[in-house]
Amino acid sequence: MKSKKFKEFPKHFNLQPYKPSGNAGVTAYEIGDDYLIARFKSDEEIYLYNEERPGKKDVDQMIKKAMEDEGLSTYINKIVQGNYIAKWDNDLKRFIRKK
Repeated sequence: MKSKKFKEFPKHFNLQPYKPSGNAGVTAYEIGDDYLIARFKSDEEIYLYNEERPGKKDVDQMIKKAMEDEGLSTYINKIVQGNYIAKWDNDLKRFIRKK
């Protein structure tokens, strides 16, 4: 069964703090119906992950880890790596699809 394609990127988001027990690379996130947005400490960049990229299985795991405040940074760094669908552009105030 094919997963549905993401039709439109979120135009607005409200990140909540990510508070794991240790030192994490992710500082904040937002969970949507079929996506996760994460902001990283290293460069303060904001990335969008969805069912198209990296895929439903990975997004579901990322959402679970975000809700548990444990393991999200590690999962992204080791499993998902650079496989995000879009990156937030502060000048344009919108997500730009990764090529």
